[in-house]
Amino acid sequence: MKRLFQFAGVAAALMLAVAVVWFVVPHGEGALRNRAIARRQLAIQVMGEYLAERMPGANTLVLGNPFTQLRGQTAEVYAYEDAALKGFKNGGRDRLVLCGVEYPELMSAAVQDPSLVPIPADTTTPLSFLCVEGSWDRVLAKHPGVELVVSLIGLPADIQRLAAWKDGRPKFAFIFPDFRVLGDVDAVVAAFKSGKIIAAVVNHPNAPPESEPMARAVKDEFERRFILVNAGNCEVVLRALSSR
Repeated sequence: MKRLFQFAGVAAALMLAVAVVWFVVPHGEGALRNRAIARRQLAIQVMGEYLAERMPGANTLVLGNPFTQLRGQTAEVYAYEDAALKGFKNGGRDRLVLCGVEYPELMSAAVQDPSLVPIPADTTTPLSFLCVEGSWDRVLAKHPGVELVVSLIGLPADIQRLAAWKDGRPKFAFIFPDFRVLGDVDAVVAAFKSGKIIAAVVNHPNAPPESEPMARAVKDEFERRFILVNAGNCEVVLRALSSR
């Protein structure tokens, strides 16, 4: 009987240990989601550091996810936005002057049900196609002195008609953009070479599985999962990606 109680005690202790590990250590879908959020923050932080080096003191406007301004979204929507803003602030620190965060207007159909709006199934930034035409011009007009626009939501589908894009001011930086709205590779390369786009982060084509734990060093994790595209490497990177 004494051994039975001893065995029961050991079993209970093991069950408690398993429960603690289950709730404390990320696992399953929760772990993948947390890593994805952390990697988004990391990607934007590294880009922020690059922008701060290239344009120190620049008046900067961030364009965020307008769905975060609506109630009732999933927790992930708000978490991704918070991580992105935190990453940008960590990267830019006091070397970029943050003028504000703006949210382009969503189409009424997108507010009701985003699935009602036809968008390319493989787009990396659905919000490129869910914002009202001209909404970017309207938010940018509120900040006439802005020198740098950092978009967390890709490029707008109407970017070719964007007044700021035609003027060549301000400069733009993007996270995981769907460059196809600009046209072919030559058009995208030209946008980098002209200085309209100063930087963009794209996914590395040979990145390890999302389930793999993050590297200890920020630089190592970034380099194995993302590529920072700029005027110097845009032609090589973009042509390599387009050929895949």
